[in-house]
This record gives sequence, structure tokens and C-alpha cells, in this order.
Amino acid sequence: MSLRVFHPHKAFRPVKRALCGSFFALALGLALARLFTGIVYEYDDPTSYFVVKHRPSLDIIQENSASTPIQQQFLVLDADENELLYQPLYVFIMKWAAPEIALLLCLTWFLRRP
Repeated sequence: MSLRVFHPHKAFRPVKRALCGSFFALALGLALARLFTGIVYEYDDPTSYFVVKHRPSLDIIQENSASTPIQQQFLVLDADENELLYQPLYVFIMKWAAPEIALLLCLTWFLRRP
């Protein structure tokens, strides 16, 4: 009769693989959100818009000129007078997106190691 030895590094491989994939997907989603979403203000109107940009840009908040309407430049997802409800949280997450992405990629690399 042979004894089976418990190897903890082998037992947690499916969990590590799932965490690794989740961290990588979260880092990719955060990078795409940072490049392709933003908050736009009208030049003379206090309304703020949460938009999807047509071209990638690092601007989180930008002011729109009065010459072209926002609907022609961006895909508007949400609009509200003065400030969006989630705007402070969104701006905080997007300002710290680069270190968050680096941390998630480091965690992904650490979990991928054998």
C-alpha cells in the first residue's frame, strides 16, 4: 500500500488559474475604460455627460466646445445636471488606473508562476 502525499501547490492550481484570469481581465477592462470613457461638460451648460469616446484618449474630464454637439462627438451613456452621482468615484478610480493596472498585472504574473 502506498501513501499519497498532499501537495498544496497542486491542489490550488484551478483556483490560481481562475484568479490569474480574473486579474488579467480586470486589468484589461480597467485599461479600456481609462482610454475609451470619460466625463464631458458643455461649455455653457452645467450638465455633465458620461460618454464613450470614439478615439482613445487619456483625458478623464474634458470640456466640450459649443461649436459641435456632444452627441456628434461621443456616444452618451448618462447625463445629469451639475454632477453625476458616481462621478467622484469614477474620477478617483480613473486617476489611479495606472498603478491599479500595474498591481493587477503583477498579481497575474505572481499567480502564473509554478
